[in-house]
Amino acid sequence: LQKEKVTQVVEDVKVVPSGAAARPASVNETVRQGNAVQTGTQSRSELTFRDQTITRLGEKTIYNIGGGRTIELGSGQFLLYVPKKAGGAQIKMSPVTAAITGTTVLGQVYPSGIVEFTVLEGTACMHLDRMGQSLQVMPGQRVVYDPVYMKLEDPTYVDLQDQLSSPLVRDFRPLPSAGLIQGEIHSQRQVAAPNGDLDQAVRAAGAASIESAT
Repeated sequence: LQKEKVTQVVEDVKVVPSGAAARPASVNETVRQGNAVQTGTQSRSELTFRDQTITRLGEKTIYNIGGGRTIELGSGQFLLYVPKKAGGAQIKMSPVTAAITGTTVLGQVYPSGIVEFTVLEGTACMHLDRMGQSLQVMPGQRVVYDPVYMKLEDPTYVDLQDQLSSPLVRDFRPLPSAGLIQGEIHSQRQVAAPNGDLDQAVRAAGAASIESAT
């Protein structure tokens, strides 16, 4: 993940080369390691790597292309899709790092330092290195980091259907993982019934259903 192509530009999007002044981004240009991409108010962008990993940036976002398969988000909102068998990636969000493989995630870093991270499909592992804390995040779960408490909160379930209203989903071409996300939405609807909380806990533990759990 050392260079990627700009595949969509909405309003004010700039590329900031290392040691140089910012300039407007253009569709199909290549952005390399060490560069940053910034979006202004009511602006969005999409960047695509050669392995078809997709990064989408919301408004007022600062995004740095790191070395290897590491992505750094200084502030703002992002969506990241990593294809299955693509090798995975790491996302650095202030003191929090997320490791993902074959996953679609939404994240946001607020000016206050609060980090929100939601898994739409697949799984992720969240790390808070300085505290030695790690959490596994399942589909439909969100984790919040609050710098006041300096810890990752326990994952909570969110409505995946609501997440599809995000501009990073709604205002772009369909994601390659759209079918997988719809499958997770269907699973959520199945468990939103009697025993729903128990069934969600069972699924988070790795079983397919209450009936199949040991």
